[in-house]
Amino acid sequence: MILIDYALIGLLAGFCAGYLGIGGGLIMVPALTWLFLKDSSTAEYAVHLAVATSLSSMLVTALSSIHAHHRRAAILWPLVRDLAPGLLAGAVAGALLAVRLSTEMLASVFGVYAALAGLQLLTGREVTGEKPMPGPMGNTLTGTSIGTLSSLVGIGGGSMTVPWLLWHGRNVKNAVATAAACGFPIAVAGTLTFVLVGHD
Repeated sequence: MILIDYALIGLLAGFCAGYLGIGGGLIMVPALTWLFLKDSSTAEYAVHLAVATSLSSMLVTALSSIHAHHRRAAILWPLVRDLAPGLLAGAVAGALLAVRLSTEMLASVFGVYAALAGLQLLTGREVTGEKPMPGPMGNTLTGTSIGTLSSLVGIGGGSMTVPWLLWHGRNVKNAVATAAACGFPIAVAGTLTFVLVGHD
């Protein structure tokens, strides 16, 4: 029965990500938290397990997205290269912070982020701009911020990366594709950190 639950959560997260344009992690984390809370052996760290599991699932989904976007030559690889060091460092920092937070505090952090992401979706405000890119150091700092928050709440970071790229004058196709590529280093670093230092 538990396998069916996992499959249904995956289907729902994939549907919402593809059809509604919201990140799968925003669906997967609360759904997995509910599932883990039902089991006394996982209830104590339900939110932490949900965040870590959501990140690990992105190891597969991110590669699939990268393959599809790369075939259309939509990924801005030099920009991914500049963001990657910050994304990796931030993802490690976010996971380390998540492990040290209580279940209640981590749930609150996720709730605030989900509420803000939902508000942005409901307002439907278009992000446009021509602000110049900040350069390698600025990109690294931006990547660190995105990676930290993404790993902390178990998402791929697209809800932050895409608006940031649009604000800097990139078109929607390149912004979405580049954000998808940026999700992979977040997933790798976040997952490995949770595996190495997560709760027993």
